[in-house]
Amino acid sequence: MIGTEFRYTPEYKPSDLSQRVSAPFQQLSASTRQQQEAQRKAQAEAAAVARKEQLAERNRQYSKLYGVAGKGFDGWSEQTIKEYEKQFMQSMDKVMGATTQEEAKEMLAAEILRLERLHSVGGRHAKLYTGQNSAHDQYVQWDAGAIPWRVDGMEPITSPEDLAERESRWENSTVNLRTENVGGYETSVGDYVAPNGMLIKDEAEQMFQSQGIPYDIQTDPNTGMVSIVPQSEEMKPIVIGGPLMQHPNLGSRQWFMPESQSIAMPFAEFAANTGLRKNVQDIEANYNSDESPITRDEAMATARGAAMTIYMNDPRAQAGAAQLYQEIYGVPFNENDFVVNPNTGQSTAQAEGRAKRPEELYMDKVMPILGSFQKKEKSTGSSSITSRKNETLWTDVDKSLKTGLPSDINYSGEESAKLSVYGNDRETIESLSESESIELVVPEEIGLQFEGEKVNVIRMYRDDNVLLVAKVGADTEGKMIGGLSADNMEYYNSPGFWEKYPESKYFVVPIFGEDGDYSTQFKALENNIKEEYKRAGDLSSGDTPLRNMYRQGI
Repeated sequence: MIGTEFRYTPEYKPSDLSQRVSAPFQQLSASTRQQQEAQRKAQAEAAAVARKEQLAERNRQYSKLYGVAGKGFDGWSEQTIKEYEKQFMQSMDKVMGATTQEEAKEMLAAEILRLERLHSVGGRHAKLYTGQNSAHDQYVQWDAGAIPWRVDGMEPITSPEDLAERESRWENSTVNLRTENVGGYETSVGDYVAPNGMLIKDEAEQMFQSQGIPYDIQTDPNTGMVSIVPQSEEMKPIVIGGPLMQHPNLGSRQWFMPESQSIAMPFAEFAANTGLRKNVQDIEANYNSDESPITRDEAMATARGAAMTIYMNDPRAQAGAAQLYQEIYGVPFNENDFVVNPNTGQSTAQAEGRAKRPEELYMDKVMPILGSFQKKEKSTGSSSITSRKNETLWTDVDKSLKTGLPSDINYSGEESAKLSVYGNDRETIESLSESESIELVVPEEIGLQFEGEKVNVIRMYRDDNVLLVAKVGADTEGKMIGGLSADNMEYYNSPGFWEKYPESKYFVVPIFGEDGDYSTQFKALENNIKEEYKRAGDLSSGDTPLRNMYRQGI
């Protein structure tokens, strides 16, 4: 029956249905999770690789920066080492602070270039002090006489004390240091010292002031460099200060280049040579001897020959002769000028009125100092040697005590600038303003000579170790360049304002030299006094009139 027909109905299980429905979605979810996990893992690995690469890149950057410093600092001054370290750390901070890799690369290249420039400057300065053939080593060799000076006729002025001063200047080339921001970097800046020890600022100001040129002091805000800028189109600015590592003289051999002086021996000093004096005394004794008389011409020729023998073996005397030649003729000596032209029968020197060679001019100056070889008149009984007309005895020379400077150089106020004609001796003269002295006035008819000049007044400052010797014919007025007035005392500070710079009225002669013995100039003056006064009868070759004056006073 239809109504009662049996049908099979499966048992309902909801969990089975849920599983059947959700199974595909579960499979999809698991797949997604696997993909996401794989992606996260890949990203983590990529990030790790990136971090590793970034770390490696930073290490490479560190290495490149340290590579510049790794070139070493052998021989560097402490001042430059400290400044380089300061700049290096700032470069490191800038590179490490970059926000992107590209920015870091660009910054690294710029900082390496900056540091390499600074290292090059410090290295150049160091080479002056270290290594063979360094400027410092060369100075030591000059001081020891191991190598010749670079200019003929000159010699270096060296000493352990001078070397120590130069080492200090090399070490402290910039002074009055302070820190300023220059171009984005904290930088040590200060005043630059010149190799001679003066501040470059002081040198420049003195130069412009002496020439009457106004100037300004300007600072470049970009570089920190400070310059004196003259108000003259013909003169360039002079850098006087700024960043320590930009000192214009870093690396210059001038830091260890000594001053030099002429080895030229003045003829008066040559004439004071003890051996030569002894020879002349022997020749003079022979000339006045009855046993083996010689003529005056023979005596003078023998003395000149003795002087020439010493001269030929003395480079200083030869340099002095060359200097005298140039002073007299206005041109330097040239051996080729004395070669005779076969067409004219004359040399260039003869044609131009320069007939005498240096040694001839030198001997012409030396011989009158050595003596004129006059026959001594024999005395009978108690009569004395006949003196020359108008010649007075040394004992009759006017001697008196004085205080201060001679009236003709006793300047005060602005007039003190006139003492500039004494150069390095100015300070010595100014120090005598209240000192006591003995004044000797030698009659002009005596004709007393000193260093080729006629002299007549000698001031002996015994406590100050100095003589002032007055020149009879000194041109103390000089001649200004046209249009300028000598009433402006500043002009005395610079020979450039003069057509003929005024001469000093006095020779400044040390009584004792650095070796503790009487100075060469002192001895030469004393010998000249003896030569003039021994003919009067009260001085002989063995007397020491100036030394007696120094020891005993009046």
